[in-house]
Amino acid sequence: MKGDTPVQPKVETKKSEATITLPEGSTFDFNEKLGIIRLTLSKAAQMAVNRTETHVEGPKSFTPDKAPTIQEEKRAESDFWTDIGMKVGMVLGGAIALFGLVRGWDLVMLGGAAISGASMAGIFLSRNPGLFLLIGGGLALAVAGPYLWHTKLKNLNPKD
Repeated sequence: MKGDTPVQPKVETKKSEATITLPEGSTFDFNEKLGIIRLTLSKAAQMAVNRTETHVEGPKSFTPDKAPTIQEEKRAESDFWTDIGMKVGMVLGGAIALFGLVRGWDLVMLGGAAISGASMAGIFLSRNPGLFLLIGGGLALAVAGPYLWHTKLKNLNPKD
C-alpha cells in the first residue's frame, strides 16, 4: 500500500510465547453442559502458549478543507446575483445603445453605452478589489490638489 498520503500505512506483528510447568497430580475439570470430564496428570508436564498479534494502521489522508462559513456562503450568493445583474445591465445597455444608433438618437446611444460600460467596469472591479485602493488614492489626490492650491499655495508670495 503506497500512495500520496502524509502518513503511510503501518503493519506491526508481535509474537509472544509463554510456558508453564504443570506439577504432577494436577487435576483439570471440564464441564460440557451435562457431564464433567476430569483429567489428572500422572507426571509433570509443560504447557506452552504461542500468541501472534498483528496491528494494522491504514494510511492517513490529507485533512480536508474547512467547510465555508455562513458569511462566506452568503457573500458568494450575493456575488452571484451581483454578477448576474451586471451582465444583464451590460446586455441591456448594449441593446439600448444599438437602438439609439439605429434610430439616430445620439443621447440614447451614449446613455446605453454608459450603462454597458459601467456594468463592465463593475464586473471588473468586483473581481479585482485591489483597484479600489488605486481609485480611492486618485480621488483623494483629485480633491487634495485643488484644495491645497486654493487654500495654501495660491496666496504665497515668492521672495526674490
